[in-house]
Amino acid sequence: MSENQPSPIFELFDTTLAATMPEVMGLWKTHTDTSDSAVAFTLNAETGMDVPLWRANFPSDPSSATFHLIHSEAVLIQSQQALATAANRVQRLIRSRCFESDLAFAVSPTDEALAPPEQELLTALRELQTPEVSASYGIGSTIAGYSRQIFEQFQAFVERLLHIVAHYACVETQVEGRTVARTAVGWSGDVDSIWQPGLTATQISLHQRTLALMLASRDALLQTFSMTAQTALKLSVLVSLPGGLIFVLPVAWQFIDRIMTQSRAGLTHEHI
Repeated sequence: MSENQPSPIFELFDTTLAATMPEVMGLWKTHTDTSDSAVAFTLNAETGMDVPLWRANFPSDPSSATFHLIHSEAVLIQSQQALATAANRVQRLIRSRCFESDLAFAVSPTDEALAPPEQELLTALRELQTPEVSASYGIGSTIAGYSRQIFEQFQAFVERLLHIVAHYACVETQVEGRTVARTAVGWSGDVDSIWQPGLTATQISLHQRTLALMLASRDALLQTFSMTAQTALKLSVLVSLPGGLIFVLPVAWQFIDRIMTQSRAGLTHEHI
């Protein structure tokens, strides 16, 4: 992306999420403000409740607005592709090590050749094997510093996911701060929209694609959790702890999140 090109504005207004997470899928900046247009609009009695509001504010120039949307769609696709990459990388890591011995997590000279996410994963798994962690049999117990941080980050991710999936959502499209369309999305995926009169075909398309971007972002969050659970299941048998799966879940999530973040960072330096 060109350095003089302004960043697209995709925001998520949700007090619960903003308290723990600055963004969703590297796209949606979270905010706590619920004033003015950030208040969930009412299309019917059911959508009058306090629900997450996803908002895009595009520039007036149609080509520039389309550019921003295309870039954001590419970022989301990149994140989805990174999930498959993460699965392949953890599988290769498991195959490359002798997990059937007590030396599975011992420091190996070959570790220095591993990428940072793999190194962090092995470090976390070794820490779970320490006496301090082995003596902790519940999530509420005291956990060694490094693992405790992972647990807190993973807990915030799960809370974010549950809040987004469990509630109605509203999607709003603005052009230079003027609202042109709003859509309420129900739990079953049904939608109810209102439009400003006299919209151009481009403005209508912008809102439709923003709505699709929001739904795809929610799906990507669910896919991330599913991949985290699958990865943790593969790794849990390698950690001799009561409730090993519970302890490994945050470690698996951090590994996947690192790869997704790196993948998105690489895309932001490219020209669309």
